[in-house]
Amino acid sequence: MPACALSEQAKRARRQADYDLRMAVALDTYCNEQLKLKGQSVRNVAACFNVAKSTLYRLSRGGHSMTAFNLLKCKLSQEEEGMLLDLAEKLADRGLPLGHEGLRAAAFQLLVTRVGEDKAILGKNWVDNFLVRHNRRLSTHWSRPLDSACACALNLDVVNHWFELLKKHLVPEDGEPILPENIYNMDESGFPPQDTLCKRVIGCRGVQSQHCTAAANRENVMVIITICADGTVIRPRVIFKGQNIMQA
Repeated sequence: MPACALSEQAKRARRQADYDLRMAVALDTYCNEQLKLKGQSVRNVAACFNVAKSTLYRLSRGGHSMTAFNLLKCKLSQEEEGMLLDLAEKLADRGLPLGHEGLRAAAFQLLVTRVGEDKAILGKNWVDNFLVRHNRRLSTHWSRPLDSACACALNLDVVNHWFELLKKHLVPEDGEPILPENIYNMDESGFPPQDTLCKRVIGCRGVQSQHCTAAANRENVMVIITICADGTVIRPRVIFKGQNIMQA
C-alpha cells in the first residue's frame, strides 16, 4: 500500500533537515582540517558537501544557524518533544492513538509543568507544525475500529502461547506430522453497514492502517477467508443478518 504524499511544508522540512545534516558534517570536516593545519579552504569543503560557504565560515567562527535559532522559539524543549513523540507512538501501538486535540492536551500539560499554567500558551497551528517537524516518525491516519476485547487479548504472552500450541499439534513428538493439505487458516473481517466512526488520528509513519479501540456493539457483515497450507483457497463466505426467516 503506497504511503500518503507529503505536503509541500513537510517536503521543505525534510530538505532543510538533510541540508542541516550536510552542514554539520561539513563543519566537522572543516574544523578538523583547520586543527591539522592542512590548509583546506572553506570553499573546497563547502563545494564538497554542497552547502553555502558563507554559512559554513560563519558557523566555524561560533555563529548559529537559522535552524538552531528557530529551535529556541519552540514552546517545548527537544527533550519534551521527544517525550511527546514516544507517547504518541506507544499509544498508537496499543490501539489508543491521539487525535489533534489529545496531542495538544499532552503538550500543554508538559508546558504547564515547566512554566506554569499562566504562561503556558500554544499557538493555533502548533500541532500541524509539530507533525511537520517530526514527519519522519509521525503521520496522520484514518482510524479503523478495533474491539476492546481484541486489543486487550493481543499481548506477547498470548501470542507465544498460541504458537507453542500450534507447534505441539502440527509436529507431535509421538506421531505423524499433519500434512500441508490438511492445514487451513481462516480469518474474518467485519464491515459495519452503519457509520464506522472513522476519525483522523496520529500514529507512526509507515503503517498501512491505524486501529482505534472502540466498542463492538454494532451490526457487522462478516467475510470469511480460508486458505490451505498447500496454496489452495476456499471460496469466501459472507455472513450477514437475515431480514426474513424462510420456514421452508
